[in-house]
Amino acid sequence: SDVCSSDLLRYIAEVYFGKSAAWLSQRLNGSEVRGHVYTLSTEQKDIFNQAVQEIGKRISSLQLA
Repeated sequence: SDVCSSDLLRYIAEVYFGKSAAWLSQRLNGSEVRGHVYTLSTEQKDIFNQAVQEIGKRISSLQLA
């Protein structure tokens, strides 16, 4: 499960934000970096939620023949 979720976070970070998985993880967890706590902005939250919805739709359409 951890590998799957880390791969998914890496994919979202790179494809939807053009950033690293570490960048996204820091913002999702509200991590402190160089004395400043980073979180996602409202716009970034919208992008993240859109990404999850789009990926979910793609996964739900998969079928084995």
